[in-house]
Amino acid sequence: MKHQAFDVDGTRGEYKNEKHDCTVFAISIAAQMPYGAAHRELELAGRKARKGFPTRQFISFKQNRIANYRVSEVPLFAIRPTLARVRHLTQSGRYIVTITRHAFAVIDGIVHDSYPSGGRARVKAIYKLEAI
Repeated sequence: MKHQAFDVDGTRGEYKNEKHDCTVFAISIAAQMPYGAAHRELELAGRKARKGFPTRQFISFKQNRIANYRVSEVPLFAIRPTLARVRHLTQSGRYIVTITRHAFAVIDGIVHDSYPSGGRARVKAIYKLEAI
């Protein structure tokens, strides 16, 4: 998968001391919303400052809708799927991909994350965002 790095510190704004916020970034990028708005949405869902938060729990809280997008889970047909084995599922459209203890956005096959994840990373879930 191609990788598009982004400036983590430059997008946090007032949340400069934040960490463990990969879910915030993934949602912000995939749903085209400002970091602060995504951060507030996750706070409403129960995320604590400087703590990670399960993407699946947030999507359930939001009843499968984020901003102007409907969210659906993409079926993974492999027993132990890796990024390399499922990259064909994310070639067009907007996605949030969760791997072990991390989440990132994929837009039209390009990973948007602060650091590249290897092709052998185990995929836990893929969520497709479709405009409403």
